[in-house]
Amino acid sequence: AYVKQYDPGNVGGGAARTAGTQIVTLRASNDRVYMILADRYNQTSDTFGPDGVILDAYPIVSDYAPFADLPGASDFVLIDPSAGLSRFTVLFADDFGARFQTELSYLQAFRRIADGVTYEMVITGYADQPISTGPGNVFRASATLGMSLRRYQEGTGFKEFNPTAITPPLPVHYFLTGPRLVKNTGTTDYVADHWDINDPARKESVINWVVSPLVPERYQQAVIDAIESWNDPFQRKIMHATVAGPNESFADNDKNYLIFDGDPSLGFAFANWRDNPDTGEILGASVYINTGWFDLADTFTDDPPAAHGGPRLPAGDELPIATPRPPALLWDGITQVPLCEMHTDETTLAGVDSGASLTGKEKGVRYIRHVITHEIGHTLGLRHNFKGSTEPSMTAPGSSVMDYHSTAERIFLQQPQPYDTAAIRFLYGISPDRPKDPFCNDSGVRVDPECQTFDSGKDPLNDYWQPLYNSFASTYLNGTASGAPNNSLNNMLMFVRAGKDADQKATAWDLVTALVGTGADVPMPEPTGYAARRDFLARRILSRLWLDPVSLRGNITLDPSSDGDLGRGFLAELRGSLLDRDGYRSYATRRVAVDVLKKLQTVQAQQALIAARGILALELPMLTGDALYQHTDVIARIDAALAPYFN
Repeated sequence: AYVKQYDPGNVGGGAARTAGTQIVTLRASNDRVYMILADRYNQTSDTFGPDGVILDAYPIVSDYAPFADLPGASDFVLIDPSAGLSRFTVLFADDFGARFQTELSYLQAFRRIADGVTYEMVITGYADQPISTGPGNVFRASATLGMSLRRYQEGTGFKEFNPTAITPPLPVHYFLTGPRLVKNTGTTDYVADHWDINDPARKESVINWVVSPLVPERYQQAVIDAIESWNDPFQRKIMHATVAGPNESFADNDKNYLIFDGDPSLGFAFANWRDNPDTGEILGASVYINTGWFDLADTFTDDPPAAHGGPRLPAGDELPIATPRPPALLWDGITQVPLCEMHTDETTLAGVDSGASLTGKEKGVRYIRHVITHEIGHTLGLRHNFKGSTEPSMTAPGSSVMDYHSTAERIFLQQPQPYDTAAIRFLYGISPDRPKDPFCNDSGVRVDPECQTFDSGKDPLNDYWQPLYNSFASTYLNGTASGAPNNSLNNMLMFVRAGKDADQKATAWDLVTALVGTGADVPMPEPTGYAARRDFLARRILSRLWLDPVSLRGNITLDPSSDGDLGRGFLAELRGSLLDRDGYRSYATRRVAVDVLKKLQTVQAQQALIAARGILALELPMLTGDALYQHTDVIARIDAALAPYFN
């Protein structure tokens, strides 16, 4: 099943992607043909299997006169798929499901293909929960589904590949099937998804793509070239691309289709495939891209461009606001997610100087080639490699087109790079050599600060994040920017929380506090309002590291370790803030310091609180007015933290 159209939500609600592949047997009984699951996910042993799992049931209508009167009609069974159970559900963004009841459906575009039939089923129905905000009936949804019934087969040249069984273990460079039951063992295994490129019946290209004729004509050849650039790693013609004809649909199960959407509002491109869930053999694929990418490509200017400030985040360095997804239509409970959602990047100006004397048109073509090459890499089985940027070369800013790069860097990554070539050749058995370049996939973003999207440089901390953070911090402190560092601060604190070693963690802490720590220099002359801004940023650093909710902390959210030199650095800064050693700490910041020292739950932090209380008590007689009351309140806060200190 493939979701061609969906309302409400369209692409955001699951259109333009597969709804799943089911392996079934067909059985006639009680005037119906039953579709019964027959995949390995349900075969636990020779005794217990999937015979009782019914997916759908189609009424037998063989007595329909125009059919029954045909010669040889008695040798066939005529069914009406539009009158089946149509077991669809609606899934919300928080994984809450709503039951969906199909009320009306009809078939169109019925077509015979080499190994079966394909058709479109148009359905409308109602969920038992609201699935839109209106206008109109908020329970109603409609969809056009590309359905196909195809004879089961496995590629004659296909070989399963289980990268998790290799010794020593191989990092997960590739997309894997779901866990497959190993019959009679009570265990599961996984295999990597990939195509059968060794089918002896195919003498020419193995994977044929059609490109939507709606792709702007000036970029159609760039799209075709990007698809076919993957022939280089295979060292033969595996990929072939042409512009689609007027009767070819992206819902056709026997087509690999690059979909163009004239609506730019969905801000990302994505890849999608349909595979044999038993073996991991990829049977077909699609790529979605919208006009927003091409509109951005059209904005490139000839070298040299207007001056710009290099990498930049959205105005004010604010955290992005997540746009809630519309509820998505699912087939029989199968959750299908895109292989990638690659967002249009605006962290640099499109007019960036390439340094290669390129025209704006050349940059635009290269940019589109990068996006398509990246997505096609996914359809071949490759996952992201967010450490590709840590291996720049003389000709490219990274070792992998499967990384997320800035706009400026994308124009130099328009074909597979060394990591991509090695990973493809190993997956498809062309080479016995496993990929050796640095690698991490999406799962590393939450644990490894050097496994991040849109960074660059062999040393991301010093080459990329620190200059970016310093730029935001400096402009905020001198009063030329209204917002304090936020995203850029989180990215620096990733290294404090989870740097690769103690030295990197300590270096990151020193860099973060260099401008606002209690020992930091004061600019002369001191800008107007500097004291309050220095205090606010210092307090944000302490709060963000230990006290703020995880939703504000960025990709890596754990509290930092307080061991060794790093812990001593934390204590020195916390003591300095609590005692206002630089004369810039407000009572709000001093209270935060108390709360952090309490949360640390170490003897050293307990001792720091005890010592600070004594010093603050000695200062009380010298204070009057509000300062006296605030000072007294801080002492009371320390007393509450110490009685008892350890939780």
